Amino acid sequence: MKKKTKIIIMSIFVLVFLLLVTDRFSYAKYVSNSVWNYYLESKDFYFTSDSLGLTSISNVDNNWDGESVHFNIKNSSNETLITEYDIKYKVECNVVDNPSITCTLNGSNSNTYIGTLSSSQGCVNMSDDGVIVSSMDKTTCEMSGYLWKYKEAVKDMYFDLEGIEDMASVVVNISASSTAPYSKTLYGTYQLKLDKSLVGKLSLTYDEYAQYSRVTVSNSNNQSKCAKVLWNASNLSIDINTDELLNYSSDSNGYINEITLLLDAKSNKSLKFYRLNNDTYSINTFSIMEVDC
Repeated sequence: MKKKTKIIIMSIFVLVFLLLVTDRFSYAKYVSNSVWNYYLESKDFYFTSDSLGLTSISNVDNNWDGESVHFNIKNSSNETLITEYDIKYKVECNVVDNPSITCTLNGSNSNTYIGTLSSSQGCVNMSDDGVIVSSMDKTTCEMSGYLWKYKEAVKDMYFDLEGIEDMASVVVNISASSTAPYSKTLYGTYQLKLDKSLVGKLSLTYDEYAQYSRVTVSNSNNQSKCAKVLWNASNLSIDINTDELLNYSSDSNGYINEITLLLDAKSNKSLKFYRLNNDTYSINTFSIMEVDC
């Protein structure tokens, strides 16, 4: 009996020891990452994402339409903290515990994507007057009372999954690493539950962040479609080059409140909005309809 008691005590001791070691290792890794990130920021280096982080961010979609899943990487922490030089990066996606499903990035046949977030300057409208200034040169920009500054470089990424026909749900890991001039890695996990009722439709998703919001317009049809998106321009101001649009309309104040996009088959478009007040919005703030091209 005493021998059995000793074995139990020793087992508990070993378990507690392993837990302490694991916790300390995790904490040490967290501290190390935080210190390194602080060093990078001292070099005005900002490599971030809306849905990936230094510790893995969980992204859950219980109404997945089976089509492309979107995320981004950026050269900025916010609208004022922007990297003023190029950042080379590498992105990878992997399906968890399911070798029959393959993950590919940005329309390629590979689960790896390599690119560069390029530094650039341009005109930025920080006011709420709704004027599109992206095509202004430096002189016109500054004489009009707007800011000429380094601009955020955002790479809109997406992954596709093949072999999901018989699967109800899937988990995907994403990692994005800067490779030059400094190293930093961001992580995210996507838990996706397939909703077959959404397949073959035009749809919207809405994500709200500290400084702005993003709306992703998706076409899960097997053919190209034209989509009209509407919203209240007194609440939200779109940041877009109108040359990218088929058509657009403005409200009585001259602010864009309606756009028409051409979406290729199985594709999407990410739209950036600035909130003009402190209210919170949702996907219900927008409406979408299919129109003739």
